Formats: sequence, C-alpha cells, structure tokens
Amino acid sequence: MEADFGTAASNEGEAFKKRFIRIAGLIIGAACLIYLVAAPWAAGGRPIYLSAPSIILLACLAALSLLRRVSARTAGIVLVYGLCAGALTAGALHGTVQTATIYSLVIVVGLAGWLAGPRHAVAVAALSAVSALGIALAVEAGLLQPAPLPRPFVTWIALALILTIAAIFSRIVSRAFQDQLARVGGLTGVLQEQLRESRANEAQLRLITESMPAMLVHNREHRCVYANARYAAFVGKTQKALVGLHVREQVGAAAYAEIAPYVDRADSGERVDYRRVVRRPDGTESAIEVSLVPERDDGGKVIGQFVLARDITPQVQSEKALRLSENKFSKVFRANPLAIAITRLSDGQFLDVNEAWCRLHGWTREEALGRTSVELGTWTDPRQRESWRHAMLEHGHTGNLELRFRTKDGKSIDVLISAELIELEGKMCALVMATDLTERKQAEEALRQSEARFATMFRSNPEAIMLTTPEQGRILDVNDAFERVSGWARDEVVGRSSVELGFWAEPRDRARWLETIRAQGFVRDFESMFVPKSGQPHPVQLSSTVLDLAGERVILNFFLDITERKRAEEALKAGQARLAEAQRIGRLGSWDLDLRSRRMVWSDELYRIYERTPAEFDGSWDALLTLIHPDDLPVIRKGFRESAQTRAPYELDHRILTPSGRVKRLHIRWEVSFDEAGQPLRALGTAQDITEQVEARAEIERLNADLERRVQERTAELTAANRELESFAYSISHDLRAPLRGIDGFSKLLADEYRERLDAQGVDYLERVRRAAQRMGHLIDDILELSRVTRQEMRRVRVDLSQIAAELIEELARAAPAHRVETHLAPGLTALGDPQLLRVLMQNLVENAWKYSAKEPAPRIEFGRETVEDESVFFVRDNGVGFDMQFAGRLFTPFQRLHRPEEFEGTGIGLATVARIAHRHGGRAWIESEPGKGTTVRFTLCNPGVP
Repeated sequence: MEADFGTAASNEGEAFKKRFIRIAGLIIGAACLIYLVAAPWAAGGRPIYLSAPSIILLACLAALSLLRRVSARTAGIVLVYGLCAGALTAGALHGTVQTATIYSLVIVVGLAGWLAGPRHAVAVAALSAVSALGIALAVEAGLLQPAPLPRPFVTWIALALILTIAAIFSRIVSRAFQDQLARVGGLTGVLQEQLRESRANEAQLRLITESMPAMLVHNREHRCVYANARYAAFVGKTQKALVGLHVREQVGAAAYAEIAPYVDRADSGERVDYRRVVRRPDGTESAIEVSLVPERDDGGKVIGQFVLARDITPQVQSEKALRLSENKFSKVFRANPLAIAITRLSDGQFLDVNEAWCRLHGWTREEALGRTSVELGTWTDPRQRESWRHAMLEHGHTGNLELRFRTKDGKSIDVLISAELIELEGKMCALVMATDLTERKQAEEALRQSEARFATMFRSNPEAIMLTTPEQGRILDVNDAFERVSGWARDEVVGRSSVELGFWAEPRDRARWLETIRAQGFVRDFESMFVPKSGQPHPVQLSSTVLDLAGERVILNFFLDITERKRAEEALKAGQARLAEAQRIGRLGSWDLDLRSRRMVWSDELYRIYERTPAEFDGSWDALLTLIHPDDLPVIRKGFRESAQTRAPYELDHRILTPSGRVKRLHIRWEVSFDEAGQPLRALGTAQDITEQVEARAEIERLNADLERRVQERTAELTAANRELESFAYSISHDLRAPLRGIDGFSKLLADEYRERLDAQGVDYLERVRRAAQRMGHLIDDILELSRVTRQEMRRVRVDLSQIAAELIEELARAAPAHRVETHLAPGLTALGDPQLLRVLMQNLVENAWKYSAKEPAPRIEFGRETVEDESVFFVRDNGVGFDMQFAGRLFTPFQRLHRPEEFEGTGIGLATVARIAHRHGGRAWIESEPGKGTTVRFTLCNPGVP
C-alpha cells in the first residue's frame, strides 16, 4: 500500500504541474499577446522590441502543445527556457540589466527548480548570470546603448495589466497548493486505514497468488509491483529482482515491440489474451499463453494489470501438428489439378469441392455446397450412382471408373473417378477425385491425327528427311525425297547408321555436327558433303533437331541439296571477279552516294582510277569535291541538280586531280532513286577513265587530218596514174593490135599462098610468128582485163557463185567434148559483190583447174565453201599437176608462171586478176598445192553469201 500511495502522490504531483503549466502558459501568453498589440504604439515605431514577448509567447504555445503528448517535466523545460530567453532578449534590446524583465529571472529560476529539476535551475541561473554580465559589459564598453523609455502612461498601463495578471496567477497557484495539501492530508488518513486492512489480508493474498499459475502485477507505468514464485522460477529470477522492472526490461526491447499493442489494449480496460514463444533460462523455447487482466480502482479506472502466464508448449505443438496436417490437406485439396469433392454417401450432398471440380462441372463452390448430386444433375444415369455407392459401402473405395457426368450447361463429359470412404462428424462420406477424360480423348484423337499428318508430311515433303536415334545414329525412317536424293531405298538404310552407309564425305563434319546437336539440341544450316549411293559427293545443307516421338527421343534431320546454290554462289563469285576484272580492264569504277548522309561507297577500280587508298579517302561528298578539278565543280553540281529534277539518267565528262598532280579525264554516268515521298534517296553511277581515249581521240583527229591531206595527195596521184593507165591501155589496144593483126594476117597469107615455095623450116617459122602474134594478142587482152578489174566501178548485188561455176564448166565441156571432167559443185553458194568481176574471178579459177588437170587420167574439179577460224572461205580445187609451194609467193604477180608455154599455155595474168578482184571486195586469195596432188585456190570476200 505504501507503493500505491507513492504512486498516487506522484500522479497527483504530475497532474498539478500540468495544470500549473497550462494556467501559467495561458496567462503569460495572454500578457505577451496584449503587449504585442499595444507595444508598437508605445515603443515609438521600433518593432525590434517585440522580439522578447514573441519568444515568450512561442515558448508558452510550445509548452501547451507538448502537454498533450509528453510529461509535465518536458513541457516545463520548454516553458522556463523560453521565459529565460525572452527576459535576456529584452535586457539586450534595452541595453540595460536594470529592467523588470531581468529581475523576473529570479522567478524563472525558481520555476525551473520546481518544474524541471535542480540541474535545470542551476543551468537557468548560470545562463541568466552570464548573459546579464555580458549585457553589462557591453553597455560599459559602449557596444549597447540604453534604449529610450516608451511613453510613461502606456508603460504604466502595460505594467498594470501584467501585475493584475500576476496577482490572478498568484491567487490561482496559492489555491491550487491549498487544495493539493488538503487532498494529500485526506489521502494520508485513507492510506493509513487501508494499510492496516492490507496488512491483515496480505498473508491470505500471498497464499492465493502463490498457488496460482505464473503471475505478476503491473502498475499504470507498467512496472512490476508483485511476481509470484512460479513466474520467478519460470523466468529464472527472484521475486525481488522482478519488482520495479518495466515490461520492456522484463522481456527485452524486441519482445516488448511485439506485445506493446496488447499492453495498450489492456490499459484501455480490455482483457487481452495472446500467445508468444519465450526462451527459458536453460536455452529452451516454450510457448506461453498470456492473459492481461485490467486492475481497476473503485471508480472503474484502470490502475494496473494482472499478468497471468501459462506454459502451453505441448498444446501448441499438438495444435501446430494438427494445423499443419489440415493446412497440407487444404492446400492439396484446393490446389489439386484433379477435381475433388467431399460428398455425403447417403444422399450425395456436397460438403466441399475444390476449384478444379468447379471448372470441370461449371458450378461455383457456393452453388454446389449443401446440394446433392441429384439436385445438380451431375449423374447422367442415376443408376450408376447407386452401383457406385454400394461398391463404396462394400469395399471402402473405388478406383479408375470411367463414367459420364453432366455439367452445369448440360454438356456430357467423360471422367475417370477414384474415391475413398471417410468419416466426418460420425457420418460416412466419400472423398471423390475425378479426372476429365475429354481433353485426354481429344488429345488422343489429336495425336492420332497429328501422327497421320506428320506421316503424310514426312512422306510427301520435297526435302529429304531422315529419322535417327541420338545414341548410335541408327536410321529409323526416311521419306521418298531422301530415296530420290540418296539413291538408297528405304529398306536398304533403315536399321543401319550413316557411318555404315558412308554418308559423310568428311568424318570431321560428323564430329562437329554431333558435338553441336548434343550441346544445343538442334543444328541449323550445317553444310557438308553428302555421299549418295552413286558415290559422287555433293553439297547439302543439314538441319537437325532432337524431339520426342511417341515417347522416344529421336533426331529429325532435313537434307537440302545445295548443289545448284553452290554453283550459283560460285557463278556469282566468278561474276563479281569478272566484273571487277572488267572494271579494271575497262577502267570503269562504280560508286553509290547516299544523298541524305552524303556518304559514298567506291569500288576497288574507282580507287585505282583516282589513285587513292581507302585510308586517303573518307567516303564523304565533300572529300570527293576536293579531288575534282576546280574548273569542273560547277558542272558537277549542275549535273546533280538537273538529274534530281528530271529524274533521268545523267552523264558528263570532267577532270580530276591525282596525288601526283596529273590531270585525268573521267566519263561519269549516274541515276538518282527516290523514296516514297519523292525525295532524292541515293545516286548510283559509274566512272570511266577516258584519259587515254581523249588523248587517242586527239591523236586520231591529228592523224585523220594528216591522212586526209595524204589521201588528197594520193588521190591526185592516182587520178594521174589512171589517166596514164588509160592512155597506156588505149595505146596497147590501138597502137599494138594493128601491127599484130598485120603480122598475123600477112603471115597467114604468106603461109597459104607460098606454102609450096617454102620448105618445112620456113613453114615452121611462119607458124611460130603467127603463134607469137596470137599470144601477144591474148596478152594484150589480159592486160586490158587486169586494167579493167583495177579501174572498173563496182556494183554490189547478190551473186550466185555456184551457178557461175556450173555455166563455166558447161562452156568448157562444149569447147572440148573429148575432155571429160568429174565436177563437184556445192549448190546455192552466193556472195555480195560485182557480178562481172566475180564472173572474171570464177572464170580464171575454173579455166586454170580445167587446164592443169587435163593431163590426169581422171580429172576432178571441186567448188565449195568452208569455215576457217570463224571465216567463210570459198575454194576451187583440182587434182592436176600441182607445184612446189616454195614458188607460190610469185603466182599472184602479173606475168609470173611456173610452167613453160609448151606445157600449159597462158599469160600469167589470171591469178593476179583473181587476187585483185578479191582485194577489191575486201577479201584475199591464197593457194595451196603439192606436186602431183593438185592445187586448191582459196579466196574470201568481205560479205560472203548465205546458202
């Protein structure tokens, strides 16, 4: 009871201090507020004097605010230090220590001792003394000037208000002290009476509490005022050691944070029961059940708590095991993918269902619980339920029954059910688990169809496919395309491995493929050489993947014959190489200009043309402009503008500057492409080095001018020579023919009229003279013919050479019917040329062949055409005497012969005429022969005919 009295006195003191602070704060604050309102007028317009009352007012407000949340001591500290600060501020602002506010510090020190304690009283006193000394020294040193006093009347009014408030304050404090002393006196009498009664009952109470479970009693401050022996033994401390300890000190900070809400609830008058796990002094953990029972006074106010603790470790362990079991069952029941229901066996009432059951049947849990299977219509045949119920009662379980149920929407589903008989609350129930067979059957049907589709795709796929085992690489199956590609029949490869069949041309390729398929489970676009049954390797692209087929791991391999693609790639590479070579030979480079980024891409040949390396040219348009001759830059810019405007290909010539300072000329051609918005996108073009062509063209122009001059000179000379030749031909025709005719005529008269008078030698001389004159006449005819061939104007038409040859043979045969010749004339051989000149050419060749084959027993003449080095060549061949080819070079020279006139007559003009006619037609003539094996004369014409 002494402790209760101390507590009650302490509580009364705390309440009194709070009332004092509240009253003092209101009165002092009101006085400061009045001063703040009146002082500006009284202070003569110096607002700085408002600082001290403002500080005091703020301190009062802060103390009043803190009273609601903290103790009176904390609020008192704020109040006394605020009053001290305000008084010192007022002395400093007035520049003197002789003001009433400075003297009021004596009262503040007293309040500090009562409200805050001795230490704070000393601190306030020391602070006040030091501050007052500082103000005094500052005034003596002239650092502070005494402020003028406000108006006396106003000052008196403010002072009167303050004194009035102080008097009221003193009266209130005095009465409060008297009331407090009266209450304390009353409490003392009551306490003494209660003390006597409590001592009388103390022994009985101790016997009761010691016989109770672990128990202790807390006061309002949550400090232990009593602990029985059982509780002390439970926590491993003595009863005396527990008395006076706060709950936090008893259980520790961490545990107190956990149980603080329960303690607060008990403070509010609620009985609180909670459980927690504590560590015993021996290190073991125990579960305890704690009851907090509020202790109330006669007025019903909570003045403490009875704390009862009971060790429930065995119970908690049992509950935990049960809860764990129920939790496991609940989780299994709720989360199980199988549809599970608990039904009463007698009538089929649903006691519980899981989410899978709801999804399967379409009913919600709320709709199913409390209703029977008959009400929900889940059995399509109620007789099946009766059979199932009897089986459950007889055997206690059923397993793997295929039944048909009806869902909420009336759809029938196939299910597989298993059930176990269980007892709940004394009633026989069934735990029913159902699996929806609909999806399985659909899956089985889909699998069957999928396998059928796979088999169809496998067989009819145009790509070669092979199924193998991943371990030994044994072939399980191949499709028709594989048989076509490999040449192996299906029966020849199934069961054998690719190694046995020698499919891999390079064993290293198989090792790399096998390593990849084992590491990744698939291989994409693996290129290798495949050896078919024929033994001729060809390139293939292999894609493989590991998959499960009917529960067995297999490798599905796709073979793609890439022979044509490889050829195309090689052709592309060769084409690119040829293009690069062609660009190099033709000195033709290509370029691609991005008109947005103004970046260019050059071909290798273009670098050679500019005599630059990629390191010397950064590919920008601006860098290109520095390489172009400055005088040609306007032309380049104009060209690109016009090509973008006209959208047509553009070309021009310009000059460039090489690093050596040499000027080159380029011919560039490009075309601009546009985007969907019609904006220029890129320009693609070529550049050809035409420096040599330009220089050659200039040289050609110079040579042409020189040649034209020479041609004019030679034309004049030729004209003069032709005139002389015509004059010579006229002279031969008139001046020589007349004497020859006279010689031949008179020789004939002489031989005819005087033959009897001449001996044989004379007649022989006359015959020789005549023959010589006739030969001279023929020679003159041939010379005139050769002159005509050279001078005659040509008329080009299509001429049938085969027909001319046939007519000449026919004429010769009529002239010499006894001379029979075998002829082989190719029909329909035509040529473009002058008909008269070509007839003269053919006449000379046919007559020569007729003449030089006359002495052969079986003469033969051929005319035809053949191709020699892509050139069409005509020929006339005979099997006559022939000649030695060392003399062939002079046969086309006029008057040159290889046979004496006695052997074969002639003038030596014929082949020269043939050569000139062929030359005038843009062709040539040559001869091939061998003694005793005949001669072949070949000739070409510029425009050979087409049969």
